[in-house]
Amino acid sequence: MPVSAGIFYSSIVVAFVLAFGIGANDVANSFGTSVGSGALTLRHAVLIAAVCEFSGAVTLGAGVSDTIVRQISRLDEAACWNCDAAGSPGILLFMLGMACALLSGAPFMLLATLFAMPVSTTHAVVGAVLGMTVAGAGGACVRWGYPGLLTIVASWFASPLLAGLLSAAMHLAIQKGVFKAGNPFVVAMRILPILYGGSVGTVLSLVLLKTQLTQAWPGWLTALVTFSTAVAVGIAVQLLLAPHLQRKISSWSKEDHMALHDLPRQVEAAAESKMSALPCEPGVQSDGSELTALLQEDRQQRTTTDAELPATSHDNRGEAADGSEASDSPTSAEIMTIEVNEQAEQQPAGDDAAAEQVFMCLQVLTACLKSFAHGANDTANAAGPFAAVQSLYLNRGTGCQGITTPLWVLAFCGVGIVAGLSTWGHRVMQTVGKDLVAINFSKGFAIELGSTLSVVLASVVGMPVSSTHCQIGSIVAVGIAEAGPASVEWSVFGKIVISWLVTVPLAAGAASLLFLFFQAVLRV
Repeated sequence: MPVSAGIFYSSIVVAFVLAFGIGANDVANSFGTSVGSGALTLRHAVLIAAVCEFSGAVTLGAGVSDTIVRQISRLDEAACWNCDAAGSPGILLFMLGMACALLSGAPFMLLATLFAMPVSTTHAVVGAVLGMTVAGAGGACVRWGYPGLLTIVASWFASPLLAGLLSAAMHLAIQKGVFKAGNPFVVAMRILPILYGGSVGTVLSLVLLKTQLTQAWPGWLTALVTFSTAVAVGIAVQLLLAPHLQRKISSWSKEDHMALHDLPRQVEAAAESKMSALPCEPGVQSDGSELTALLQEDRQQRTTTDAELPATSHDNRGEAADGSEASDSPTSAEIMTIEVNEQAEQQPAGDDAAAEQVFMCLQVLTACLKSFAHGANDTANAAGPFAAVQSLYLNRGTGCQGITTPLWVLAFCGVGIVAGLSTWGHRVMQTVGKDLVAINFSKGFAIELGSTLSVVLASVVGMPVSSTHCQIGSIVAVGIAEAGPASVEWSVFGKIVISWLVTVPLAAGAASLLFLFFQAVLRV
């Protein structure tokens, strides 16, 4: 078998494994807040990813893939790869280098996912391409400046800052305009169509500016299509989704209110049932041991709950009004009061809880948009290097100027992404969706929409940003905006940042070593 054929067929396997790791780690970042807040199940997340990831890759993925292939290495210079010259030995070396970039990123992503660390696939692949370029062509063949590596690295800092600012601004606006309003549920239902239409319209406008079929449209046509689509989505939501959602939430609220209203009567009946077991017939003597036994049974049943009561409750129990020490046995009234209060605390907070349910539907929308954005940007991390290998092998003689990313490559990588999300995705979803900051539906909406807009904007300009960076930036910014720095689990955040910092040099080192090893073994 020719060396080029071996590189091509090996790349098929490695590209699928890398795509699997992207699905298990990066797509899990996209859906972490949705699954963490309960807006989506893992099963639904997989179904959404299957459609939206592919759509994003097909419409916007080509530009990012081209950046990874062409904006890190100097392909056309004779002193480097000389890849544009037909029959150049640099073509085979570049194929080997891209295969090594895939091979170095795949196990790294799998190990990171195994330890539930939300690392950046973009960092891994960019670092790998950098490392194999230094090893195969020399450091002078790296595009260090602008356009090149400097631009890519700068986008890694700018994108999470932009995502954080957008998410924090949206979260504060939602808190002030909805939850601090006189009737949060009514306000949330009123803005539901606006947020749906506005979110879809904003992402659509960016897609139309970049997609090959529509990027030549005049500005007025792009604006007209965007505005018309946003209005149509808003009307559809108002006519179809809003009435169904209002009935559903109203039924939940009514059931919760009735359950809470009936709770004291249920507790009282239970207490009377227990008291009826005591010997209280005329002529029957009792030393009180039966009552003591019942009270001890009650205390054992709520030992855990008692430990969570405010300190004042225990203080009042421990000392009587006259200063003498009271009995440790709780009274039946105390039992009833404690149990009623515990149940009441678990009930939804009325109008605020109903408004949060509205944002659950919005968070499902942003999960779809975020999956689309991820497909547009991060799928290129596997598709880009693999597209280079397959183009150079299947289109022999054309050189690097013939490198394209065909539809079958995007579909192939999409299958790997869905497989990774459905099997290992839950590991990183726990870290991003719950461990870093407590997330509810309204927070999740702000986080995902802000990070989505940042990623889509980067895809429009062809920058391979990290969706992980954008997601974490949004989460941290929202947490700080709501309750200050103390609301963020900085120990978890520190682990994530460390994983980001070490990704590029580790991936570069691994890719360069792999390249030198296979170059010696294959004698190319």
